[in-house]
Amino acid sequence: MLAEAEQAIEWNKKGSRLMNLGRYAEALPYFDKALKIDPNFKDAWNNKGLCLINLGRYEEAIVCYDKALKIDPDDKKAWFYKGVGLDILGR
Repeated sequence: MLAEAEQAIEWNKKGSRLMNLGRYAEALPYFDKALKIDPNFKDAWNNKGLCLINLGRYEEAIVCYDKALKIDPDDKKAWFYKGVGLDILGR
């Protein structure tokens, strides 16, 4: 059986594969599973945020990026996509 950290990584990979196919709504539950195992999994927060951006759910995406930035305040990806969401919202 996979260790919890490895399980979180596997859920994130499955979500990423779906996201790369443009299947954003289908990918979200995989990121949620990864985050349930490891709430400090920055990459899963970023990936979930990107799915939400692509689904037009900008406020939710910004929350994901804020969580990623609490884990790593220097995360350039999170800052960039948070900015995208804020720009779309006119903020």
